[in-house]
Amino acid sequence: MLSALTTQILVMMYIMIFAAAIRLRYTQPDAPRAYKIPGGNYGMWIVAGMGLIGSVFALFIGFVPPTGISHWPTPIYIGAMLGAIVICSVPPFIIEKIKKPSWIEAHPDEVLLDLDESKTAFQLADDEAALVAATNGRPQNGPAVVGAGPELIKKG
Repeated sequence: MLSALTTQILVMMYIMIFAAAIRLRYTQPDAPRAYKIPGGNYGMWIVAGMGLIGSVFALFIGFVPPTGISHWPTPIYIGAMLGAIVICSVPPFIIEKIKKPSWIEAHPDEVLLDLDESKTAFQLADDEAALVAATNGRPQNGPAVVGAGPELIKKG
C-alpha cells in the first residue's frame, strides 16, 4: 500500500504541474521560458490537457486495490488510501498558513552570493567552460564557478 500511496501523491503533483502550466500561460504569457510549447494557448491546452487527463485517469486507477490485498474489502482500501493521502498532503499547507516571518532564514553564507550581477548563471557556466577548454582542462588560480544549472556559485 505504501508504494500505491507514493504513486498517488506523485500523480497528484503531476496534476498540479499540468494545471499550473495552463494557468501560467494565461497569467504570465510573456515570461521568458527555456521552452515554449508551440501553438499558443491551444497548444498548451492540448499538451497539458492530455497530461492532465492521463494523470486524473491514473489517480482513479490507483484506487483499485491490487490483487495481493485480498483480505481488505475495496471500500476499506479506498478509505485507507484517501485517509493516507490527506495525512501526507495536508501538513505542508498547514505549515504554509501558520509560518512566522522569523522562520524565513536569510541566505546562510553571504560569500556564496558574490556573483557578477551583469551575467546570468548560464553565461557564467559558459565562461567557465571556455576557460577549461582554453587551458586543456588545467585549473587556473582565478575564481572558479562551481555548481550546476541556475544555482551556480562563484568561489575564489
